[in-house]
Amino acid sequence: MPIACRFFVALLFCANVPLWAQEDASPLQFSTDINLDEQTPQQHHSVNPTALPQGQPILGRPSRIIEEKLQSVDRRQRPTYLESDQSSGRTDLETTLEGQVQLRRGDTLIRADRIDYYLPDDQLKARGNVYINRGGDVYRGPILDLKVDSFEGFFTNPDFQLNKNDGHGSAERIEFVNDKQSVAHKAFYTTCLRKTGLSWLPDWFVKAEKISLDMDKNEGYATDASIRFKGLPVVPMPDFGFPINNERRSGLLSPDYVFDSVSGFTIKAPYYWNIAPNRDLTVDTFYGSKRGLQFNSELRYLESLVPPNQGQLRFEYMPSDKLREDQRRWGYSHQHTGFVDLNGSRYALMINHNRVSDDQYWTDFSSNTTKLNSRLLPLDTGLGWGRNLFGLNVAMTARSSIYQVIQDPTNRITPPYNIVPSWNATAIKNNFGGFDWQGVTELTRFKSAREFECETNSIYCQPNVLRGLTRQQLSYPIIRPYGYVVPKLIYQARTYQFENDSLVIPNSSIYYGLNNANVTVPTVSLNAGLTFERSMSLFNRNYTQTLEPRVFYVKTPYRAQSYLPNYDSGVVDFNFATLFTENEYGGNDRVSATHMLTMGATSRLIDPTTGAEAARFGLAQRVRLSEQNVGIYPTDIPPENKLSDILMGATLNLTQKWKVDSTVQYNPETHSSSRASFGARFNPSNYRTISTSLRHQRSSPTDATRIIDTAWQWPISDLWADWGNDLGPGRGLGDDRWYSVARVNYNMTESRVMDTLMGFEYDAGCWLGRVVLERSQITTTSAVSRIMFQMEFAGFSRVGVSPFSELKNNIPKYQMLRDITNEQPSRFGRYE
Repeated sequence: MPIACRFFVALLFCANVPLWAQEDASPLQFSTDINLDEQTPQQHHSVNPTALPQGQPILGRPSRIIEEKLQSVDRRQRPTYLESDQSSGRTDLETTLEGQVQLRRGDTLIRADRIDYYLPDDQLKARGNVYINRGGDVYRGPILDLKVDSFEGFFTNPDFQLNKNDGHGSAERIEFVNDKQSVAHKAFYTTCLRKTGLSWLPDWFVKAEKISLDMDKNEGYATDASIRFKGLPVVPMPDFGFPINNERRSGLLSPDYVFDSVSGFTIKAPYYWNIAPNRDLTVDTFYGSKRGLQFNSELRYLESLVPPNQGQLRFEYMPSDKLREDQRRWGYSHQHTGFVDLNGSRYALMINHNRVSDDQYWTDFSSNTTKLNSRLLPLDTGLGWGRNLFGLNVAMTARSSIYQVIQDPTNRITPPYNIVPSWNATAIKNNFGGFDWQGVTELTRFKSAREFECETNSIYCQPNVLRGLTRQQLSYPIIRPYGYVVPKLIYQARTYQFENDSLVIPNSSIYYGLNNANVTVPTVSLNAGLTFERSMSLFNRNYTQTLEPRVFYVKTPYRAQSYLPNYDSGVVDFNFATLFTENEYGGNDRVSATHMLTMGATSRLIDPTTGAEAARFGLAQRVRLSEQNVGIYPTDIPPENKLSDILMGATLNLTQKWKVDSTVQYNPETHSSSRASFGARFNPSNYRTISTSLRHQRSSPTDATRIIDTAWQWPISDLWADWGNDLGPGRGLGDDRWYSVARVNYNMTESRVMDTLMGFEYDAGCWLGRVVLERSQITTTSAVSRIMFQMEFAGFSRVGVSPFSELKNNIPKYQMLRDITNEQPSRFGRYE
């Protein structure tokens, strides 16, 4: 047995914790495109074999006659069929069958060398090579006593195999309590498939004085049990439960083990409470060798999908942190999205609350994959109402946003302005006489504690403010199959009432003495484009190629705004989406004095049979017709170039295996790229994916930053020669295979590795092992490293901290070797 395996096993069982509940491998999702326990209605269509492509199989449809599950009453009503070489007995009393005996009733099949059947009490006694197949569950043994209808009785020295998870084993005796429950005495249980040969021992198995199986609750319960792995004996465990399918259930989960460079060696004992099909609660108890005890809890709920009503609440608490002089540490996070439809109106409640106990929380607990690992923690609350009113789509919202700013004395950040509160009303009317209209009215109070910033940089010390805003937009879209023209008129008006009592503004500030201000800015724009198409062939495949030229003209007169404080505006990113917009700033405190023409073109390759986009090429550039003199601050220098950088982009999806994406921002004056990105992904089959991206950004003619990011999941048993048995997503490529998983973020400019995640996965068929090493750069001078391991007994339990969130978040197209699928085992899979 490899040393690494023995090490994992020792860690696995050093904590004598019962495995009562299966860890949910597919946690509740809080998006509106998911279904929990929702069955899709079967659709039945007639099949014309001549209409199918040659060589394609004819797919059957579900039968309305053959039932997947039989109820006890249905079984009793089914006729009994008997078959044997010889028979004898007394009519309506008893029957003795010998020689290849077979009894069949409903989904129950019993075979034996001899069967004595007593009709008055429905008692059956079978002897010699007894075999039972009941709904796909198989039992074999020498002696069986059974009441066929109620399925009460016992089986001596049987082997058994369950249909739901391929679990199997043996026992000295199995007692059938009823058709759903059974008890195996002095039992042996595993999910490892039996291999050929007389001396076979599974990689892992459970040995117990008693194993109770409940097919109705889909769980087993072992009494006075122990687990052996690779011949390594384990001390007797207390009574514990285990699943026989993938459903969630309440109870203690397996312990987790992590070695963290901050917390040391950490053991986590989680408890899972399956409150309801749409609600659950997980309570984790941690003990870190360097820090002490910590308690985490997470409540998740999904009340409805349409309209969405869902959320999660997380609380973290450490009563005494040894690393921080026994300081009490805590953090909580609550996200909620709720909608209610009532009398033609929709009401909404949005919550995003995040708070921590101190400024060191984000670095000390950086390994926690939660929303608390940030230096800006919002406390957002929003109320909304909307309905169709007099032909208008009307919506009103009220919200507040208060930030907790986590400051680092060596690297301070400027606190954002809190919104306390904001009120917004929006009305939309489309297609009235061909016009589209939108009106927005907003009233917002901005307030921030910037005393430190006012002391260190008093010239830009800004007062708090109450800002009123209205924005009216009128357009007349003319859309045809060959193109479109959209003229638009925008009018924005802002008013400011500055508050000089809540924050003292020094005389040196450029905003000193401001009491109120008003700004009105009109804008006119014209957006037009054409679409040309032609058929073409490339690499022996037919495509439809498009050519889509586009022009965008905008004119906004100059209005002095740089003397005003800025509360929510910033320069927008230079990309294809923002090039064709009226304002060069985001937010509402600045409207650029833009007189500009943007020209661009897009060409696409479209598969005419599926409509899928195989390739896209884009090119765009701005031509400035007059100076843009509105800056964020009065000292900002307006851009002098008449021509902007040229933006070029390309995306290729010519095959399902390859994807290439590239964007270049080219400066025609310096004949060099200001910014560029390139990405490629190769995904030839399940569990084989590799991707790489290169980002280049030039801050000055002599200073540039280059970062390369590479990630993969790939089997390493045979890199190319053996592609394995592709069993589909969530099933792996077969037994005895190693996989490599990694993501490396490398700064080429500084010649150093920034963030790293590397590990290995091993699939033995009935168990899986994973080791993942993660290093995260927290600040420019500090990083956190941790090693995680996980061992999973397929169809039985999962042991260890789940690295799936890290792997899925860091590796594009990552697939779990074992995952919950929609396919359920059928009793007809073992039909005889």
